[in-house]
Amino acid sequence: MVMRRVILEKHNPLWETQYRREISLFREFLSGELLTAWHIGSTAIPAIRAKPVIDILLEVNSIQKLDDYNRQFEALGYEVKGEFGITGRRFFQKGGDARTHFSLEHRQL
Repeated sequence: MVMRRVILEKHNPLWETQYRREISLFREFLSGELLTAWHIGSTAIPAIRAKPVIDILLEVNSIQKLDDYNRQFEALGYEVKGEFGITGRRFFQKGGDARTHFSLEHRQL
């Protein structure tokens, strides 16, 4: 079994900037489906150390229609992972095995 080393870092104010940049890119192609976006996970909490992975939760009108945008996510460097073990969600990951930058989950309310 390969163990992944997790390094917690002091809060970095650039994480919020990176989150906002990604959301602005998503809005360019998801304008009709995107309801709201949330910066979630440890990088969203300024007072704690965090694993440098920016978790983003998007609320969308239709989870099924989100599949129509897989190419746009891939063009931004995301790997499309489908439901990835949880029915009713879509999961996209950025940064490959290192996952040093972004992890993304979508759900429909």
